[in-house]
Amino acid sequence: MVTHRKSSNRINPDRLQNVIQLSIHSVKNRTSHNQPLRQSLPEHKSKTISARHWYDTSKSTHSDMQARKISKRHSQHRKRRHRSHGDHVLQQMNNDKPGIDTQVVEFHDFSSPVHTAGPKAESPQPVTSHSGKLAETSLVPQDKTSTKILRQLRPLLPRLQARVRRQLPHLLPRRQARVLHQQHHRLLRLQALVLHQPLRRSQRLQVVVQHQTLHRLLRLQALVQHQLRQRLHRLQPVVSTSFPITWNSTAETIAGIAAGTAGVTANELYYPYGMALDSANSLYVADYHNNRIQKWLSGATNGTTIAGQSSGVAGASSSALTMPVAIVLDSANNMYFTDRGNHRVMYWTNGASSGTTIAGTTGVSGSANNQFYMPSDLTRIASTNTLYIADTFNNRIMRYLSGASSGTVVAGGNGAGNANTQLNLPFSFAFDSSSNSFIIANYNAHSVVRWVLGASSWTLIAGVVGSAGSTSTSFNAPLSVVLDSMNNMFIADTNNDRIQFFLAGQSNGTTIAGITGLPGTAHTQLNVPYWAIIDNQYNLYVADTFNDRVQKFHYY
Repeated sequence: MVTHRKSSNRINPDRLQNVIQLSIHSVKNRTSHNQPLRQSLPEHKSKTISARHWYDTSKSTHSDMQARKISKRHSQHRKRRHRSHGDHVLQQMNNDKPGIDTQVVEFHDFSSPVHTAGPKAESPQPVTSHSGKLAETSLVPQDKTSTKILRQLRPLLPRLQARVRRQLPHLLPRRQARVLHQQHHRLLRLQALVLHQPLRRSQRLQVVVQHQTLHRLLRLQALVQHQLRQRLHRLQPVVSTSFPITWNSTAETIAGIAAGTAGVTANELYYPYGMALDSANSLYVADYHNNRIQKWLSGATNGTTIAGQSSGVAGASSSALTMPVAIVLDSANNMYFTDRGNHRVMYWTNGASSGTTIAGTTGVSGSANNQFYMPSDLTRIASTNTLYIADTFNNRIMRYLSGASSGTVVAGGNGAGNANTQLNLPFSFAFDSSSNSFIIANYNAHSVVRWVLGASSWTLIAGVVGSAGSTSTSFNAPLSVVLDSMNNMFIADTNNDRIQFFLAGQSNGTTIAGITGLPGTAHTQLNVPYWAIIDNQYNLYVADTFNDRVQKFHYY
């Protein structure tokens, strides 16, 4: 008679699982994978053994240790993948028709401290269904205690059967499980190789997030670039064909006498030529026949002599000039200018009373690389302090590196002519940094041409080479050229008494100042204008040379 504690009536599922495993491995015709487990079962003299005794003696058996290792090593993911295979194994086992082995387990209370089979215990007889399958009542108890245990066991059977099904795939088809296990880890290693990260989930998620963020940024960058391209494409017609040509046709006289009177006093000019503006919009004027450079403050009625003699006397000294032409200012308002009558280029420090010859030989004309013959325009590249100088009557453009005493021919130099390798009195030019080229006013060829730096010939931009005209596509002695920030051109079409405006890339110009072929002193007229410049507000300043004044055409 076995006594039971009330608190111990519940069945331990882990122990019952071992009992069911023992019954399963008692089936005849086992697979070779289960043979080591059968051989490792403890031998007992009696055919009926205590389940508790079997559990205690089989804890450290080789088969139990293998089962535990396999169960621990495989994840829940792989168990789910093999569950269907476990169901197939159970079905195959139920279809086996040989009878049950003679070794049968007797059910006892597992919660009792110690229990062994009594001497009068009878072995139960195995029961099979009509189809030969193992029925749920295959083990029929012969005493009251076993009957009570069976009643407690029956509600647990479905859960225990499911648990066995989950473990059977790892106990029976071990090779298949091993192959799948290797494939799974290969997949994980491949994933780690792709992500360049260890297989920890947090790090993988971090890498995935970074990867997604990077792709979002790349997509955003591509979208922004696409929108910018579309916006630039929309702006392109505005820049090239729709620039608003809205200058006031009536000018304001800002230097000289409005009536067109020449003179040498502080408020007069005599053949104004090249001009420049500083950051305060003060106007610097080359007073050509007065042999001086005058500075007119914005709104002033008189000018101040800042280079040469205020009396207008010509000279060849460091403080005297002879027919100055073009002026360039640096950021400190120091001046670089051509002293045409002295065949030289001078540097004049801001506020100084004398200058320094930096190119050419004072008073000596020539065609050597260290000489000029009546130089006119010049351009300075601020980043390298390189000077480009129009050596007009030598029909060439010269380059002087910083500190050099001799120059290099970069355009022309093949004599005067209309061929595309020649220049014909190039009085003025502008440097186009976007194409690394010069835009040259080819005065005697009545054209404006482009000469790429390093090339041996020019290409025509506007005008008819060698033929003067007064139409919108022709010139009559174009003398100066200036570019704005959008590469639109402003041309002083001297003998047509007008200023022509050309949109970038266009060869058809528009008259924005003066009246074509009609010189005069009215505020809407010009008389042989030599020079034109613009300020940062697109206001137009014109040297109305034969009227001895500077006119300002306001942009609105």
